[in-house]
Amino acid sequence: MSDRVHTWLIIGTSLLVLLGGLGMLDVQVSLKYEIGDDPCRSVVSGRDLCAAYEHAKWLTWIALGVVLALIGCSHQLVRNK
Repeated sequence: MSDRVHTWLIIGTSLLVLLGGLGMLDVQVSLKYEIGDDPCRSVVSGRDLCAAYEHAKWLTWIALGVVLALIGCSHQLVRNK
């Protein structure tokens, strides 16, 4: 893999970590202000906020693991010129 592709993969997965973190923050705000009788169901959109939080959490952890693996294994993944 070329160093340019490696760099773009790191940037892309870093953006996924950022988006996952912002997604978790969004769901936490919704859990605070949009719930009624059901502790996980939004009264505004009707979606299951607990499941959305779990999905965002797993996305963030997986993307963070991929970023760390790409950075840690960069010597094995990038071709020497």
